[in-house]
Amino acid sequence: MDSDQVHLRLVVRRALAGNRKKSAPRPSVAWLADAFDARSEELRQRLNVLFGPAAIDALFAHALRVAGAEHTWLADAVQLTSQGLSTQRLRENGTVPGAVAVEKALVAILATALEALVNFIGRDLVLPIVADTWGRQVIETSAEAENVDE
Repeated sequence: MDSDQVHLRLVVRRALAGNRKKSAPRPSVAWLADAFDARSEELRQRLNVLFGPAAIDALFAHALRVAGAEHTWLADAVQLTSQGLSTQRLRENGTVPGAVAVEKALVAILATALEALVNFIGRDLVLPIVADTWGRQVIETSAEAENVDE
């Protein structure tokens, strides 16, 4: 994994964690599903304005396909619906691999979508969109974060 992929996964992990304290116990699968649904919907709404629903559906379909190759059980757990990404089947499936694996897979989906955007339109445009959508706190405190507004 290159540094961009690692960084984007960290950004998504922070976005999923939201206001959860670091000292809090590891989140449950249901909590992760709720956080994923909320963050993916926020991202979908923001990107729909910029690129249109067909492009965002294609972006999320690509992200599911790529993350699904890494986490083969995802095909039965997360779907792209007319309302965006859905974890409904994840909630209904009693055989999910556990919260750690679920978190890695959900992070992989959103990070893959962001990575595709970085490849197509560039990091300098994607990071401000992410900061506007999920908050500046999800972007590392670094020179990169200071340049988000540019």
